[in-house]
Amino acid sequence: MNTGAQQMKHFFVELDDDTHRRFKTKCYEDGRTIREVVRILIKKYIDGEIKL
Repeated sequence: MNTGAQQMKHFFVELDDDTHRRFKTKCYEDGRTIREVVRILIKKYIDGEIKL
């Protein structure tokens, strides 16, 4: 089982620059921190809702 940090690193490696930029912008628009959003994404990834 990977740690959250390893999964987070893997997740960001998979994103191209444009997607990453839009992702960060969306986070700030929603008033969430990157950390909160990444935690949600990792949970969804672990639960199998998101496929990389």
